[in-house]
Parts: sequence; C-alpha cells; structure tokens
Amino acid sequence: MEVQLGSNDNVLLIIRAPVDHCPAEPPQIAQVKPQTRPENPMNTPLRLLLVTVALCTFASLAYAGPGPQHWENQRRAAEFRQLKPSDKLAYVCLQCKSVAEVPIVSKEHAMEMCKEGAMVTCPMCKMNAHVTTKMSAGMAPAADPEVMYVNDKGEETGFFVKANGKK
Repeated sequence: MEVQLGSNDNVLLIIRAPVDHCPAEPPQIAQVKPQTRPENPMNTPLRLLLVTVALCTFASLAYAGPGPQHWENQRRAAEFRQLKPSDKLAYVCLQCKSVAEVPIVSKEHAMEMCKEGAMVTCPMCKMNAHVTTKMSAGMAPAADPEVMYVNDKGEETGFFVKANGKK
C-alpha cells in the first residue's frame, strides 16, 4: 500500500508499508517544540531597578541653574575690602525672591554695604534692610564679624554674592 502525504516543489513523500502492518490511522507527524533560550538573570525586577536608578541619575544632572561654585558669598568685611570698582555684586533678596545686579562704584561704596547700621535697599522690591554684624561663637575679638542684612524684626532679608563672570 502506498499513501501519498503531500508534495512540495517536486518532492513527493511516499510511505510504503505492507497492508497487514498498516495502522488504521495515518502516521502522526512529530511536533517540534520551539527552542527557548535560558532565562536571562537581567530580565528580572533587578533590571527595572537598574534602569530606574540610571534615569534618576541622568535627570539629576539636568538640574537647571548655576552650581554652588558660581557664587562667592560676601559675608565678611574683608571680602568687601577686596572688591574693585569694576566688580559686580548681586543682591539676593529673600523677601521678593529676586537677584539684582549691583555694580561697585568705588571702594567706599563697597565698604558702605557692610558698615554696621547702614541701610541697603533691594533694587527690585525696594525693601530696606539694616546692616548688622554678628560674631560667630569661638571667634577671636579681632576676627572679622559676619555681615547680615535684616528687617525691623531681625529676620535676614537678603545677602550679597559676587559672580565669577561665568554665564
């Protein structure tokens, strides 16, 4: 007995078997299981965690604004003495949350901004601040006191910084 299963591109598959040994049903074609790769240990929640950490790291690098090295705080009288007429300061007002440029006109002008009892006015909100000095704990009496700008209630209202010229 000959059974023709099919042909494909001039190929003919013929099964020859004696009639007495022929099963009642046609022969079964074995099914082949698709080959699977071994599971990658990185295809786990660990991979998600690593990707999240990497994205957060890159996002933190995208923080806008200058870094802390961009500003030099002017907190001591000695720092105001070193200013030249060509320098520019920025007054950071904590009340109106603004930054305004203040050009140094002369050495006397620079020293007026750190003189005890003087008044400093925010160029933006026009709020007056009193210049006060404060000795830090453990400072020698001859040491330079810290300069602060406070309102009538004694709360700090702003401070001066010197820009490094980086933009």
